[in-house]
Amino acid sequence: MKTAIISRCLIGERCRWDGRIMPPGELTGADGFRLIAVCPEMDGGLPCPRPASQIVSGDGFSVIDQKSSVIDSFGGNVTDKYLVGAETALKIALKNGAKSAFLKDKSPSCGVRRIYRDGKPVPGIGVTAALLSRHNIKLECIE
Repeated sequence: MKTAIISRCLIGERCRWDGRIMPPGELTGADGFRLIAVCPEMDGGLPCPRPASQIVSGDGFSVIDQKSSVIDSFGGNVTDKYLVGAETALKIALKNGAKSAFLKDKSPSCGVRRIYRDGKPVPGIGVTAALLSRHNIKLECIE
């Protein structure tokens, strides 16, 4: 059986930035996978709930390459927490032989196609998604 990692919020765990629980949705394409749940933000040491955060410029690749940072809504720099969470997700994926990741779009960690900037979605990839893609892990975008 193939293994994939999945954002914990997508399976109904309380880990969203605002503390809400997302109702589990249909995970198109997840049939036949053994799923291992991760939350890079909480695994990086952030609480739930937590202030909303955004990547200042560029996207997750910019953060990994130390050309940008992740700042919370109070102005706190949480870049290190996002990087630790991304590394943790990568280690879990590699340890378990995961070749795919089902990630929540519009997240500064897990966004696959979009991230938020100034209160609206913009094209870009989150920190964890960027790191996983650099290690040839296929990203599946879940709204």
